[in-house]
Amino acid sequence: MKRILVFTFLNLNVFFGLAQKQHLEPVFLDKNNNFNTYYISLFDKLYEGLEKKNSFRYAVVPSFDKEYGFCVESKKNEYFIVSTSLSESYWYSENKKEVKFFTERNKIDKELFDQISQLFKLLEKQTKEYDEMNFITDGESYYFMTTGKKGKVNIGKTWSPSDHSLMGRLVDVCNKLYNFKKNQNYDFKMEINNLISALEK
Repeated sequence: MKRILVFTFLNLNVFFGLAQKQHLEPVFLDKNNNFNTYYISLFDKLYEGLEKKNSFRYAVVPSFDKEYGFCVESKKNEYFIVSTSLSESYWYSENKKEVKFFTERNKIDKELFDQISQLFKLLEKQTKEYDEMNFITDGESYYFMTTGKKGKVNIGKTWSPSDHSLMGRLVDVCNKLYNFKKNQNYDFKMEINNLISALEK
């Protein structure tokens, strides 16, 4: 996996964050940094066997619960959202090699795929470092990843946004996408369009 960044206190569930900033912060993980191996291994496990190019990924890392996420991918002019979850918390697992992962694949239409693609690319474009930092403990971290046609990975993250903030709405939509089968009556296209419009303001 390419280089990706994470702040030093994340594994202790103590980290820095900026209150309610309406953009993602860039994340870089370095394979040569032993501290980052949890995140590199986690993402490898969550997306094992899934498309590595031209895909869009979302991962949730709770402080005390199992990690989960999804991958939106295209294959031979067909489009899928693949929800992934682990059998137990990867962070707290004593034997990470025995942690199992589960997938649920749902077919989506090209229009929804294109909207998700547009949303994630916009998030990537707007990702930037925070100017000021607040001290935060626990909570959940949300990762948004884009992989281009050449396999380059770009990652941004946000921490426990308030429900009605722009980042909170983003997380809500992505959590519904993760549970796509249960939320097929939800108007994803309208909400994603609304998010894109709000982000572009």
